[in-house]
Amino acid sequence: MDDLEEVSEYYQNRGCFNELISLMESGLGLERAHMGIFTELGVLYARYRPEKLMEHIKLFSTRLNIPKLIRACDEQQHWKELTYLYIQYDEFDNAATTIMNHSPEAWDHMQFKDVVVKVANVELYYKAVHFYLEEHPDLINDVLNVLALRVDHARVVDILRKVEPIVAKIVKYYVAFHITNIQFPFNVL
Repeated sequence: MDDLEEVSEYYQNRGCFNELISLMESGLGLERAHMGIFTELGVLYARYRPEKLMEHIKLFSTRLNIPKLIRACDEQQHWKELTYLYIQYDEFDNAATTIMNHSPEAWDHMQFKDVVVKVANVELYYKAVHFYLEEHPDLINDVLNVLALRVDHARVVDILRKVEPIVAKIVKYYVAFHITNIQFPFNVL
């Protein structure tokens, strides 16, 4: 296994990546296949066969060197796969940030709701509120409901005050949590 990366570079430098992928795929079936084979095949998929990458990650996530594959997915800009790897590696802050920064490819509402409640950086809650207001205002109530016990409601109201047309959708969120001491600067009803 010490020579795996060297062999991989040798094949790739000569443009024989199809042969290398076939070799690695045949190694998956070995009884005691090394983690390096699974990881190197994932890196090769990221570079040359991205359509096979997610399936490979899902099938073999417990047999991968996740940090190495995270670097490869980041370099090759496979945001959906990168998010999945971050979640598997319990890097929820990085997963949430990747989803918000690369939402056209990486965003999935249900997955994001599961991730955002597990982040360690509280500021990501408020970044998520901004993100939903800008990109998915129709789902803002849903995300606020999962964040309700984690956010400072006054700070959320301050964020929402800047976006007057959306406030009518948000009223349900505030009523549900009996925030009665907050004054809206405009009539929302």
